[in-house]
Amino acid sequence: QFVLYPRRAVKNQLLRQAVDEGSTALTNRLWFTERNVANRRGEGEEIRHMAYDQIKRVSETPELILLTTRRNRLISLDKQGFENGTAEDLYEMLARKAPKAKIERRKTL
Repeated sequence: QFVLYPRRAVKNQLLRQAVDEGSTALTNRLWFTERNVANRRGEGEEIRHMAYDQIKRVSETPELILLTTRRNRLISLDKQGFENGTAEDLYEMLARKAPKAKIERRKTL
């Protein structure tokens, strides 16, 4: 069962602009399942899987959730880009599934 499915993973402003203009070839699709994180880039057929224990840090900006992996790979997620669930749901799931990850939330004023 797919729990969360962000519409887009945003790497930088140029990628965000390309996605907003309709490009799908540059877009990563991410599924947060009960077992792992599945990733498919663009329209390709290959799907990569990453175990939750590979996530070492979760941080955020006003618009993005940033996941850092044990290999220092950065995955950026648009907080408003979830088709199923919310950013809050993702934080709750990551707290359960990746208990060793350091989760740094922004303080709201």
